[in-house]
Amino acid sequence: MDAFSCLACGCRGCEPVCDYLPTHPPHAEFFPERKLVECNDCHLLQIDRTPPAERLSEFYSTVYRKGWRGFTPFLRRYPYDSKGRMSRARSLRKLAEPYLSGDDPLPILEIGAGLGYNLFAFRELYSNCSLVANEGEPECQAALAKLGAAIIPGLWGQPEVNRELGRAGPFDVVILSHVLEHSMDPRRFICDLNLVLSDRSVVVLEVPNTPRSVVESEAHSPHLTFFERSTLRALLLNCGVEPLVLDSFGPLRSAAPKQKTGCVRRIVRALVPFSVRLALARFRGRYPALSAAQIRDINVVPSPSYLERGGDNRHWLRAVFRLSR
Repeated sequence: MDAFSCLACGCRGCEPVCDYLPTHPPHAEFFPERKLVECNDCHLLQIDRTPPAERLSEFYSTVYRKGWRGFTPFLRRYPYDSKGRMSRARSLRKLAEPYLSGDDPLPILEIGAGLGYNLFAFRELYSNCSLVANEGEPECQAALAKLGAAIIPGLWGQPEVNRELGRAGPFDVVILSHVLEHSMDPRRFICDLNLVLSDRSVVVLEVPNTPRSVVESEAHSPHLTFFERSTLRALLLNCGVEPLVLDSFGPLRSAAPKQKTGCVRRIVRALVPFSVRLALARFRGRYPALSAAQIRDINVVPSPSYLERGGDNRHWLRAVFRLSR
């Protein structure tokens, strides 16, 4: 493992914050005895040591999603199987709409496309656009194939993947939803997007909003970097980007900090099937069961909480920006 060098700005100085306690068992095994540190220059919170790029790529390709339950959508109803996922996807699209061309755009690309809800939300607006998904997870590919998306497996940043995506482009919309926090070189990740952009391209970005107060009071998500609004803005400015939109969105965080409950979460997830946990959540009113027809109705979602913005206590950071070519 290399000595610390800031993943965003390259600075060598850092301040220790706390031990790294990821809630995801494969992450905890792959990153043993790590700490989270704060860069003295850009103040980004991040893991103190990262493995070689080849090992990290192998980890994300083969190990990262092992043991995740409830990950596969209900393909018979997909993409109208989840109100929450469609709400988030549609609200992300609504954020970008004012900056998009009025005509049907060139192909839309999502890097780390997952189950493809974001791509589908954009297709609802641009019915004739083609979709390209960069995603290597086989379970995700089954869903993406149902959307008719062209699938390019592998990880962004691998030379062969970047070349193939460059040949498939240019793209007028590039979506990055919960991928940047997994990159060990986020500045290069963003700057390399020029390989796939057109002159009118818009990049739509979402990452978790994780201020230092949250990092110090909760067990950690399996990420390499932990952004808040100021550090995400600093990263974009370092890439020569002045964001069109940058704010926190989504439901409010609890006013009281959570305790470090990573062990309890892991035990519950290991012992209780996802279907049972979902049924209990619906019984408590958290995830009301809706029919596919209700979710299909574009007026039903997104729910207001996904569109609310402002402050530093909402769950996600979202940005819309263009890169200078």
